[in-house]
This record gives sequence, structure tokens and C-alpha cells, in this order.
Amino acid sequence: MLVRRPLLALIAAEVISSVGSLMTAVALPWFVLETTGSPVRMSVVLAAESASMLVVGIPSSRLVARIGSRRALILCDAVWAPVTALIPILHVAGALSFPWLVVLAFLIGVPWAAHAGSQSAVVPELLGEDVGRVAQANALLQTLSRLAYFVGPALGGVLLAAFGAPVVLLIDAGSFVVSLLLVASCIPPTEAHADDATPVAISGGLRFIRRDAWMRPLTTAQALSQAAFMGMTAAIPVLAFATYDRNAQLAGLLLGIWGGGAMLGSLIALRLVRATDPYRLATAAWTLQALPLWGILISRSPVVAIVALALSGIANGIRVPPIAGLTMRRIPRPIRAETMTAASSLVTGAGFFALLAAGPALESLDIAVVWGVIAALQSAAAAIFGLSWRQD
Repeated sequence: MLVRRPLLALIAAEVISSVGSLMTAVALPWFVLETTGSPVRMSVVLAAESASMLVVGIPSSRLVARIGSRRALILCDAVWAPVTALIPILHVAGALSFPWLVVLAFLIGVPWAAHAGSQSAVVPELLGEDVGRVAQANALLQTLSRLAYFVGPALGGVLLAAFGAPVVLLIDAGSFVVSLLLVASCIPPTEAHADDATPVAISGGLRFIRRDAWMRPLTTAQALSQAAFMGMTAAIPVLAFATYDRNAQLAGLLLGIWGGGAMLGSLIALRLVRATDPYRLATAAWTLQALPLWGILISRSPVVAIVALALSGIANGIRVPPIAGLTMRRIPRPIRAETMTAASSLVTGAGFFALLAAGPALESLDIAVVWGVIAALQSAAAAIFGLSWRQD
């Protein structure tokens, strides 16, 4: 299963574009600071990118349903490549005003929901409807995407120091071109299936999420989990600053520990998803992801924080693949890509609002209060998922 040419092409495309995007995650804020000298303008640019995911995520699910997941992946790369390249090109030409930079940042965020939903939908199109096979493939995809979390920012920082932000942005644009070519040339068009022509009782991805007994609690839990995660990424630097004697190295270590744990968990999931009931595995892993976060409230020791975040990250890596397999089985094939895109938009929106709330909360409240909310959100997500019934 893991050596099929289309699947390898999909994995390669995702890893290459993810590394490029994470390089830009370092280079774009730096570029704004370097060219404007304003942290406020930097936050405006980053907020514009996040806002577009929320604004166009749900409507984009209709487009994905119309053109299919493979074409949607190609279209996303076709948008990302020129829009990303326009920033350094206009800058060199002396034509990049701040309003145009905000517009381009907004456009960069537009394809994210469609891309996430299409990527989830295209895996069963390549491998068939077996839950274990789909979960195993998603475990491999997640493992390599977590690896990109290490490689992308580190490589972006090196290239940023050596060549400057415009060059890094151009490299990112090139990564989308490579991804587009891999998907277009190596992933075959989706074959028609008999059940695709069968009308479904509920039309539309968003409506399906609202009415389905599996997708409704799952999407709610994932939205709460994403809100907790985005709050955590904002709170960790403040935790290191306020509690651990302004230790910037420890802040980076804590963020890296979680990502490294998630990568290790994905490797563990590669074996577990074929031999363990996916619902029980996901429930146990989600609970483990939430519980260690409370340890940071009980003890302020850096060692406790490192262990807690490592365990939480490992559990995250284990829980995502079986949920992907269960979700694939639940959603009817004709509306799968549309539904996954709509779900991705809702989950991303929760993270966006969490980031908006995190800044004022971290400024006005004690870090312990904010961290308690983060742990509570993740625990609520685990409880909602654990209390839901598996739908066969």
C-alpha cells in the first residue's frame, strides 16, 4: 500500500509544499517587519491570511464538490504559486504597498480549507474504502507533515539569514509548482463509482455535518481541540517568559517537543491502526492528549512541562489517523470532498477565533488561568468524542 506510485506522489507533493509553506511562516512575518518596521502591520497581514480561511472555507466546499478532490488540489497549487511569488516580485519592482500586501496575504489563505478537505478525500480515492488502509496512509502523511514542522522553519531561518525573505518566498512559490506537477502527472483522475450516481438523503457537506450523528460531535470536538492548540501555541512563549525566567530557548524547545511527540505518535499509529479498534484507539489517544496538559497547572517545573507536552503530542499523532479512517467510512462518497472541506473550514475558524482571544487574555489574565482554559477545552473535546457513538 505504501509504495503505490500515486500515493507516493501525493505524499511527496504534500511534504514539499508543506516545507515551503513553513519556510514562509518564518519569512513572511520577518518580511513585514523588515519592510514596515511595525509589529501591528505584521499582525494585520497574518490575520488577513487566517481570515480568508474563515470567510471562503465553506463556499469553497461547493467548488471542491463540483470539480473533485484531485482537480481541487491542482487548483490550490495553481493559486498559491503565483500569489506567493507576487509578493517578492512586486517588492523588487517597488510596487508593493501595504494594502496590496494585505490583499495577497488574504489570497494566500483562500485555498487552505479546500486543500485540507481535498487531501483527506483523495486518500480513499487512491486506496479504496478500507478503514485500516486509509488510517495507515494518513498516519504516514501526518508523520511526514510533522517532520516538515522541524525542517521548514529551520531551513527557512537559514535561507532567510543567507538570502533574505524575498528569496524564501520565491522558493515557496516554486514548491507549489512542484506539488502541482506531481499531482497532475502521477495521480489519476477519480474513476466513477456506481454509488456516486445514487442520490444521498442529505445534500451538501455543511448540512451533512449538522445532521449526521457522527460528524456533528466529531467536528465540534475537533473545533474545540484546534482552539486549544492555537491557544497553546500562543501561550507557550508567554509561559516561558513569565514562569521560566524569560527563557526563549525553552519556549522553542517546548513547541518543538510537542511537534516531535506528534511525529513519534504518527509512527506508532502506523502499526496500531491495523490491529486496534479505531474508535477505542482514538478515544484513548484523545484522552491522553488532554490529561497531561493539566500537569503544567499542578507543577510549574520545566521538566513537567516538557514531559506533559511530549505525551500530549504523542497522543495527538496517534489519534488523528484512526479518526480519518472512521470519517471516510461515515461520509457518502459523492459528498466526501465537500464535507471534509466544510469541516476543515469550521475547525480552522475555531482556531482563528482562539488566536483573537488569546492575545487579550494573555495580556490581562494570569498565565495559569489561560492555561487552565486550554486544558479544559482539550478535555471537553476528548469528552465529546468519547461520549459519541460509532456509526457503522
